[in-house]
Amino acid sequence: MTQGVIILACLGFMALWVYVLTPQGMEWMKAAEDVCEGITRLRILLLPMLLVPYALLVFVALDGLRSLQHGRWPWPGMWLWKDTPIRSKTYALWRGRLMLAIGLPVLLALTAYMSWTVLFGELLKPEVHAECAALQNQSPTPTPKSPIL
Repeated sequence: MTQGVIILACLGFMALWVYVLTPQGMEWMKAAEDVCEGITRLRILLLPMLLVPYALLVFVALDGLRSLQHGRWPWPGMWLWKDTPIRSKTYALWRGRLMLAIGLPVLLALTAYMSWTVLFGELLKPEVHAECAALQNQSPTPTPKSPIL
C-alpha cells in the first residue's frame, strides 16, 4: 500500500502538471515580453517538476536502507512497508543492495541534471543569456542622468 501510494501520488502529480497546468503555463510563458522574461517563466514552470524525482530519490534511499536493516533479522514474515513482506533474509539484503547500488545513483544523476538545467540553463545557451542582464544578476545598462538632477 505504501509503495503504491507513493508511486501513484508521483504519477498523479506529473499527470496533473503535464495535462492541466502545462498548457496554461505555456500560454503564460509565450506571453512574455522578451526572451529573458520567457526564460525566467520557463524556470518557474519547470521547478515543481523537480519534486517528483526528489520524492522518488528519498523513497529509494529509505527503502534500500530499511531493506538492509531488516535483512539483518533472520526471520521471514516481517514487513518492510505495510504492503511489502520480507520473504527471506536474502531477498531483503538483495533488495536493499539493488535499491542503493542502482536506484540511488540513477535518481541522483536524474535530479542533478534536472536541477542543473533549471537553475543553470544559461550554460546550455550562453548566447541567449548573454543578452539578458536580469539572468546574470546584473542591472541593465544605466540611463544617463538628467543634467538638472
